[in-house]
Amino acid sequence: MDTITMADENKPEKEEDNGILVYSDALVSALLQTKGAVLGHVKVFPKKPYKSLREMPDEDVTQLFFTATSAASAVFEQFAAQGTNIILNENNKDPVCVHVIPRKMDDGLNFQWQPKQMDEAVLTGAFESLKDKAFYIGKKKPEMKLEPEKRSSETIMEDKGENYQVKHLVRIP
Repeated sequence: MDTITMADENKPEKEEDNGILVYSDALVSALLQTKGAVLGHVKVFPKKPYKSLREMPDEDVTQLFFTATSAASAVFEQFAAQGTNIILNENNKDPVCVHVIPRKMDDGLNFQWQPKQMDEAVLTGAFESLKDKAFYIGKKKPEMKLEPEKRSSETIMEDKGENYQVKHLVRIP
């Protein structure tokens, strides 16, 4: 994968309809939004338009989020942000993209929503479907290693009588 380097803000590479191209590789591009939510709002999108992440090849999804994460680090440092939001936009009318929004105290953005009360049966079903998968988040599944039983040559000879393959290994003092 390519290392992300944000373009020099004094030398924009190319003006697009809604932003300035700050990064591009074979799979994805990133635009600094000219009409963004806040200064430093970056939109990261795949070169091929996809309607959902399920349509995208794994390599494209990986590069999309790698680029978004790198862009988040860059805007965090360059714009002295106190945090960043990385928001996936996956709706039926627009192609998939990721918005990277630097955040500061009292920036005027509100991503609040009203929590919904979940039905106990639905919540229990969701928990049951996730609990086994969630156990392995950040962990490798254990591998079953079968170690051969350690036995001495005398034990082998006792088990099978005189073994011509082992006999020459046993020394007589």
